[in-house]
Amino acid sequence: MTKSNGKMGNVLKVVRNVVAVQSCRDLADHELLQRYVAAQDESAFAALVKRHGSMVMGLCWRILRYQQDAEDAFQAAFLVFARKAGTIRKIESIASWLHSVAFRAANKLRASQARRKARCQTCTHDKGKPSARMGRKAMDSARQSTGLPGYRMEWSTRSA
Repeated sequence: MTKSNGKMGNVLKVVRNVVAVQSCRDLADHELLQRYVAAQDESAFAALVKRHGSMVMGLCWRILRYQQDAEDAFQAAFLVFARKAGTIRKIESIASWLHSVAFRAANKLRASQARRKARCQTCTHDKGKPSARMGRKAMDSARQSTGLPGYRMEWSTRSA
């Protein structure tokens, strides 16, 4: 195959994808879902993402307030959708199903960030040194995160 044939093949793929997405525009959500589940039709999935993506992203952003975190929750919601599309019982209400999945994904991300932040605050003083009252597990995790050997960590907590 020559370079021009390879480029032509890529152009044909793009044209086919555009035509497939255009053909999905007039279909209802449940028809798109059935096409995706039955034949792993990427254009049907893309049409559903395009149709409901702004709702999912808006919800994730309102909960998380940071663009990168909202994008992570958005991706998580559509990843769950891709994996569990065949198990949706009420196929007429895909929007509400996606809303609930995105809501749970965003809140789960927010809760894990809050736990991580609280854990970091309890492990350190204002000066950034480990607390003298830390438990053994907290000291072990602090030791691993700083990369210091155990004797140095214990020495630095004794002097605090």
